[in-house]
Amino acid sequence: MTSPMNNFARFDPQQFSWKRVFLLVAAVQLVLIVTLVVYWRFFRAEFFPYPINEDGTVTVAGGDQPLLIGYGAQIPPPWTFTGVGTDTLYLAGLPFEPMRRPDPADALPMPLSDRLRTVQLLLEAAEDAYQTADDKQEGMRRFAAELEKSMGTVMEMVALDVPGETLVCRFVGDLPEITVNFVHEPHWIEPREALRHRQFDAMRVFIEWMAATPDGVFGFGEHYILVSDNPDARAEHLRVLQALRGVSAGLRRVPTPDDVRHALADDTLCAKYDGLIRDYLSFRAAGTAVR
Repeated sequence: MTSPMNNFARFDPQQFSWKRVFLLVAAVQLVLIVTLVVYWRFFRAEFFPYPINEDGTVTVAGGDQPLLIGYGAQIPPPWTFTGVGTDTLYLAGLPFEPMRRPDPADALPMPLSDRLRTVQLLLEAAEDAYQTADDKQEGMRRFAAELEKSMGTVMEMVALDVPGETLVCRFVGDLPEITVNFVHEPHWIEPREALRHRQFDAMRVFIEWMAATPDGVFGFGEHYILVSDNPDARAEHLRVLQALRGVSAGLRRVPTPDDVRHALADDTLCAKYDGLIRDYLSFRAAGTAVR
């Protein structure tokens, strides 16, 4: 029997090839590159250039930053995003996104944006068909039938589950499939990957804008949305916020629009900031406003 030592002794240096080594290294590098590209393609939302807390939240230190107004009240730093990966992204406990969701087709290249808008129109037509039915089951069937009219052109598959009150539709091309839930009127369930990507992008844009605009105002709410880099707007907002806090502190009851109008003594200003005032009063009445 040949010993391992004898096998090693018969090693022929001339059979060693640097070319094979280089080819092996190149193959390994190629695999790593492909793996990275695939990871970026499918998990790009995870590439977030700011710290993420262990519980998945994101905290923005703030400091000498723009004025942040959420639902009618000033929100002092630090600011924390919660609900990442869920249906609603919150900032300081208040709904932030999809509160002001833009048209998702706006940032896409022309062929894809046209297809997405076509899908949106189909879903709207299907919802209109649903509303014409006398009961939910018939409405679901009409919804599916409306989509099936586009089979082979826009739609690739329409699968209706009447007992489960859901519908899954798959589109031709690279658009993700959509699940429609009929439990409380038809609404589409966004793919989780797309939702997380949009939320990470919203946080990134917010952080970068706040860092670059120290004299601005960032306001969000149900009736009032504003992004301004005008220092005069900041001073005007501070005046309105001070009046709101004063009215709230001076009354034992929930303030009314007339109370605010009297405190500001400026009908033009009241009209200009009507949305902000409505947000403050409605959330103050519900006891959920940021103080």
